[in-house]
Amino acid sequence: LLSRRQRQMCIRDRYKCGLRLGEVFGLMWEDIDFDNGTLNINRQVQIHNNKWFLENPKYDSFRTIELDNTTLSELKKMYEHQKDCEQYYNEYYNNIYCETLNDGSKFITYDPGNSCEVLHLVQVRDDGSWIQPRAMMHCFRVIHNKLGFSELDFHSLRHTHASVLLANGADVKYVQERLGHKNVATTLDIYTHVTDTCLLYTSPSPRDPKTS
Repeated sequence: LLSRRQRQMCIRDRYKCGLRLGEVFGLMWEDIDFDNGTLNINRQVQIHNNKWFLENPKYDSFRTIELDNTTLSELKKMYEHQKDCEQYYNEYYNNIYCETLNDGSKFITYDPGNSCEVLHLVQVRDDGSWIQPRAMMHCFRVIHNKLGFSELDFHSLRHTHASVLLANGADVKYVQERLGHKNVATTLDIYTHVTDTCLLYTSPSPRDPKTS
């Protein structure tokens, strides 16, 4: 189960940052620059044969995005809370490791092994155990069944983030880079309804005397 803070942070990362699901759950504290208010997208998590692997972001879309003040503040609180939990649980705190296979692939494990490195993942429970992306499936089942929003899923938050940016006049190239789309054409194709609406409201009317 997730705490209220953990659920809020998972959703906030998606809604306010436009991250993909695997990127949200692959975040590490070293990816966050608290001084400059930025977040580096360096990896995603993907499951193969019941093991969670650390992989490059989709389309190798490594990028740095700016964080709003509220998100940055919440992340700072989450970081401090996690440090407090480490001290509280002490030797019972779950450390998470990354094991590298012969082919260079890396997967998440609780076994320290000989060639493992410690991971400082953002999305963990109070006892240090890692929160898997599947946890959000339960959250959205509640949203679907109890709140009645049957069409809303976790990916909808990413779409909302992009739509809000475009509707407020953000450059399409900026949105493409922030979301990590393969190219601008992909962004335009997905969000053409938003850009068309923006043009409708920003283009001068043919009856406007200023255009005559």
